[in-house]
Amino acid sequence: MLKQAITLCAAVGLLAVNDLSASAGAIRPAVVFGSGNANGDFTIGTGTGTAGNTVEVGLRGKLRYDASGQPQNIFNRSGNTYSFQATKPGDVQDTRARWNFEWSMNSDATYDPDTAVVNPTPLFGMGLRLLIDTDPSNAVSFQAFDLLYNFTPLGANQYFADNSATQNSDGENPALPSTSSQWVSATDWGNRLATPDPNQYTVSQQSQNMAFGPWGPTTGFDPQAFGEYTFRLEAYENETFTGSPVASTEILIRVVPEPAALILAGVGSLVFMSRRVGRSDEV
Repeated sequence: MLKQAITLCAAVGLLAVNDLSASAGAIRPAVVFGSGNANGDFTIGTGTGTAGNTVEVGLRGKLRYDASGQPQNIFNRSGNTYSFQATKPGDVQDTRARWNFEWSMNSDATYDPDTAVVNPTPLFGMGLRLLIDTDPSNAVSFQAFDLLYNFTPLGANQYFADNSATQNSDGENPALPSTSSQWVSATDWGNRLATPDPNQYTVSQQSQNMAFGPWGPTTGFDPQAFGEYTFRLEAYENETFTGSPVASTEILIRVVPEPAALILAGVGSLVFMSRRVGRSDEV
């Protein structure tokens, strides 16, 4: 309950938020998943690969469903913490979280395809692991997901969402095919990523809701629950997550009640406390 109590206090600004050792801002080269998605408010981690390449990973939370069920470029960020209201019965999408978590990896973030004379360090052959604390309470229960090759098994195959894979240019290169959302084997995705030229791909990104794909069915996520969820993104120079990550970042998403409900809960608590005090004076 402590973690949930902290969430309620944070919702009314009673507690400060501690930032982690990561920068916040725009990812490189751009946001390439979907359309109308602003770049910025990512919590970013970087590291240097063995080839001297700059590996960049980014995470953020974003409002996916407003009152009319539409996405908004609203991030509610304070440090590495993103706060959103919980889903409630009667919402346009009442089986989904009102918020999405969005991630990005760039295997050679400083590579400039317009001036470089050698190929960039490719995304293919590297590994990207997402760890989600699936327990909204003060307990911690991490579950790991392979974002590039081998999502949590569902049946005979693996689920792979429609990640946008592109090159390190100013935007998505239409000549490079991206995957479509479907059931594919890990080998099939590996072939897709390696075609037509694995050296072309340096970026993989996506926006996900906790009710989508493997997240909801395997984590028991409840979109109406209040609490906190930690997301950690780790990039490796291999597909098996051996050794230490070359770059990592971490965010906290706080799910809070609507302000009106919070005020009512606070008033109720004060009334209860005053009654307890009054009774303690009685003999």
